[in-house]
Amino acid sequence: MAPRLEVRDLTKDYIGVRALDGVSLTVAPGEIVGLVGHNGAGKSTLSKVLAGLERASDGGFAVDGVPVSPRSAAEAVRAGIGLVPQRLAVIGTLTVRQNMLLGLRAHRGARGGDPAARLEEIAGELGIAGLLSRRADRIGPATQRLLMIARTLLREPKLLILDEPSAAFSAAEVERLFGIVRRLRERGIAVIYVSHRLEEVLALSDRVVAFAQGRVIADRPAATLDKAALADLIAGRHVEHVSTGSAPAAAPARREGVPALVCRDVTVAPKLRRIDLEVGAGEVVGLTGLVGSGRTTLLNALWGVAAPVTDGEVLVAGRPFAPSRPRAAMGRRVAYVPENRARNSLVASMSVLHNVTLPTVRRYRSRIRPLLGRRPEREAVAPLLERLRVRPANALQRPISALSGGNQQKAIIARWLLIDVDLLLFDEPTEGVDVGGREEIYAVVRELAQRGVGVLLSSSDVEEVVEQCDRVLVMREGTIAAELAGAELTVDRVSRACIA
Repeated sequence: MAPRLEVRDLTKDYIGVRALDGVSLTVAPGEIVGLVGHNGAGKSTLSKVLAGLERASDGGFAVDGVPVSPRSAAEAVRAGIGLVPQRLAVIGTLTVRQNMLLGLRAHRGARGGDPAARLEEIAGELGIAGLLSRRADRIGPATQRLLMIARTLLREPKLLILDEPSAAFSAAEVERLFGIVRRLRERGIAVIYVSHRLEEVLALSDRVVAFAQGRVIADRPAATLDKAALADLIAGRHVEHVSTGSAPAAAPARREGVPALVCRDVTVAPKLRRIDLEVGAGEVVGLTGLVGSGRTTLLNALWGVAAPVTDGEVLVAGRPFAPSRPRAAMGRRVAYVPENRARNSLVASMSVLHNVTLPTVRRYRSRIRPLLGRRPEREAVAPLLERLRVRPANALQRPISALSGGNQQKAIIARWLLIDVDLLLFDEPTEGVDVGGREEIYAVVRELAQRGVGVLLSSSDVEEVVEQCDRVLVMREGTIAAELAGAELTVDRVSRACIA
C-alpha cells in the first residue's frame, strides 16, 4: 500500500532564509505522526506547503502515490489534505453553522456526495451540535478550535494536519480532542499533530518526527521515547536560559510588605463572583481551571477591557484601583500579556520594533521632530530582543507577523520590560512556544519576581503552573475553588481540583 503522504527532498526558500532543507518523511493511512521542534524549525512551513498556502522551491510530495503540487488551499483540499492552522480563523459575525459551510460550494462533490449533509453528524462528534446557531464570537477559543476542525472534516480529508490544536485547552478538552483524533485514525485518516506539548505528542502519536533548522533530525516510534528524551532531541541536553544575574532555577520567595494585588469579593457580572485573592510583591501566583472557568475574564477585568468589575475592591500596591481601561492600568504600573497574541497583542503590519514600543512610543518621539525618534527606540529595544533571544537576530525592522509564535511572544514580553511595573498579568504565557523558548520566558518571570514584581500567571497547562508558581489558585465556575501550595502543590491535586 502506498503511503498516505510521501514527502521527498522538500525545500522552501524565502529571501535569505532556507525554511525547509531537503525534508523527507512518510505518513501511513491511519497513522498519527507527532511533529515537534523549536519555533522556526520549519514545522508550520511544511504544513503550509502541504496545504497549498506556500509553494515548494524544490522537491515534492504525493498523496496515495499520486504527485501533488497544490497552488492553493482549494487544490490541496481536492487532493485530500486538510489543515487546521495554529491561529484561530473564524468569522465572529457568522454562526457556527455558517463558519463550517464557508467555501463548501467550491469543494462539493470532490469525492462524491454532498459533504454539507454530514454537518450535523460531524458537529455531534465534536460536541458542538448544540452551538450551530450561535455566533462564533460568542464561543470560547477552545470551541472555536473545534469549529475549525469540524470545518476541515467536512471536506473529507485523507490527511489532517493539526497545528497546535490544543492551545488553551484544559485537560478535559485535550482528552476529548484525543478521542476525536483516534476515531479518525480508525477510519484510515492520517494525522500530523504539530505541538509543543510533548506529553500530548507522546500520548497520542504512533511516531514522532523532530525538526531543527528546516531539517528532519529524528524519526522515532513514540513508544521508544519519554518526555525527557524527546526534549533532548529538540533542545539538546543543555537548555539555554536568559541571563538574569542569579540562579534561574531558584523559585522566588514571597516578600513581606505591601501586596502587588489584592482582590476582595470582586464580582464581574455575570461570570465571576466573590473573587478573593492576593499576589505578594515578588510572588508568582498561578491561576488555572477548565476553559470557561473565568480566568481570562478576571484578567481582562483587571486590565480594564471587556466586562468590568461590578462589585468588590481591588488594591494595586496597597492603593485602591478601579479598573476602567488599559491606560489607567498602565498608570498604576500594571502590565498584561493576554492570550491569543495574534488577536489581542500584535499589530501584524507593524515591525517588531514598533510592536514593542507601542505602549511607550511617546517617550521616544520628539515633539518638534516626531519622526526623528527612531534611534532611541532602537537603542532601547535591540538589547532586550538580544537578551530574550528573539530570532532571527535582525528581527528589529521585520514585520512581527514574519516571526514564529514563540518569538512573537518574547517580543510582547519585551514591551513590558521597557517600563517599571508592580504587577504583571500573564495569560497562557507559553501558548505555541517551544521548549527552549518556554525556559527563556520562565527565566524572565523569575527575574521580574526577584525585582519585587508580583506575577499572576494564568494557564490551562497544569504542569506549567505547578512547576513555575509559588502558589496555585484553581478557578471553577467563576470563583476561586481551591488554593494549593507547598506539599499540596502537585499536578495530580491541581488537576483534581479543576474538576472536583
